[in-house]
Amino acid sequence: MLRFALCLILLLMPVTANTADWQPNESTQTYTIAGTTPMELYRSIGERGPKTAQGNRAIAVTDWDLLWRRDYQKRGAGCILASALPFLTITYKMPKPSANLTGETAQRWQHFYAGIKAHEDVHGVLLQALTSTIIRDTVGLTTESDDGNCNALRAKVLAQVKIAFDAYRRDSDEFDRIEMAPGGNVRSLVRAFIGR
Repeated sequence: MLRFALCLILLLMPVTANTADWQPNESTQTYTIAGTTPMELYRSIGERGPKTAQGNRAIAVTDWDLLWRRDYQKRGAGCILASALPFLTITYKMPKPSANLTGETAQRWQHFYAGIKAHEDVHGVLLQALTSTIIRDTVGLTTESDDGNCNALRAKVLAQVKIAFDAYRRDSDEFDRIEMAPGGNVRSLVRAFIGR
């Protein structure tokens, strides 16, 4: 967890001029769960929770879409990627009880929900870091000659995007592995919520 805490500190530091002109579009969607006790609510999450890419039910997921407006310019016989404007959409899918919760159940729910949302927010930060990395590693790339339609440069850019995405996927998977392992944060949140 210390490694990820340090990563978050670095990721939240002011970004360079190349990445300062964009912001992600973040929103939270909810799915309805039934029940008035922690166990009923948790069972409903298991029945109605969003599916992961592997087809398993989850408590919450972070969906995203990343599009680009890239400015490829001719420079002599070669090309340069002069700028890259990202359009990053992040959607957090979270559970919402259908009934008004009261007493200890309400208190447990608030703690549980806040912890799960904090987990998903880390995925959002990792996605923003991925986007910033792509900008940093691609803007200014050039080809020197025989690149009439900038196709060679486009391939060069996509190769850098793949490197950045692979690193993001490793970090995201490692974060989930740590959080969901026995004794991890998500497991602890579940145990505290259902009282086991």
